[in-house]
Amino acid sequence: MTKIYGHRGLSSIYPENTMIAYKKAYEAGMDGIELDVHRTKDGEIVVIHDYTLDRTTDGIGFVRDYNYKDFKKLRDGNRFDKKFYSEKIPTLKEVLEYFKDKNFEINIEIKAGYRFYKDIEEKVIGKIGKYYKKENIIISSFDHYSILKCKEIDSNIKTGALVEASLYKPWDYLRKIKAEYIHPQFLSVTDDFIDEAHNEGFKINTYTVDDKNMIMHFKDKNLNSVITNKNLRINN
Repeated sequence: MTKIYGHRGLSSIYPENTMIAYKKAYEAGMDGIELDVHRTKDGEIVVIHDYTLDRTTDGIGFVRDYNYKDFKKLRDGNRFDKKFYSEKIPTLKEVLEYFKDKNFEINIEIKAGYRFYKDIEEKVIGKIGKYYKKENIIISSFDHYSILKCKEIDSNIKTGALVEASLYKPWDYLRKIKAEYIHPQFLSVTDDFIDEAHNEGFKINTYTVDDKNMIMHFKDKNLNSVITNKNLRINN
């Protein structure tokens, strides 16, 4: 069964990486969400895509330069639409607690690992262990040092290597960093690549697919999931 994950929640209709975008993805019947995490100056794990606040909030500057108490004053939906003025930057804890009694999968993308954010992997995995079901989590990152670090902390946590380039036979490399999943940009996902991944024992979660015909093709090829901005549920 090919699953549908809401990219930053149901982000075509609601402000990305906000609680309302996550809740609406769940209500729309999606199988899970993809979200992005950073670390504040004082060690809180917050859910926001960019390294800076400027694009999506009424703040400016780097996330890592703010203490969490300062985040409570920021608005995170106003720039999307003024009617979402009350939306704020959620913490990872808030998201996990909201879904803890629901059968819902969460792909946590660590935007940068320990070389940029001190002990972010330990903090993310600690919150998963305390507030959620580990089997419903995948940790992914373009920072492959980070996903290897996650495996060193907890060998049972599922990890996915985010890639943008069209990689040639990356299977030995994926084994080296102990990832079970590869998360490629959808334009690089050819039928041959899918067949090779399956033959090598890897599952594919591809991003960001906003065309229903393409989703149906990936369903026919038995991808693990597609990540989409839109409400593009498919019948399995």
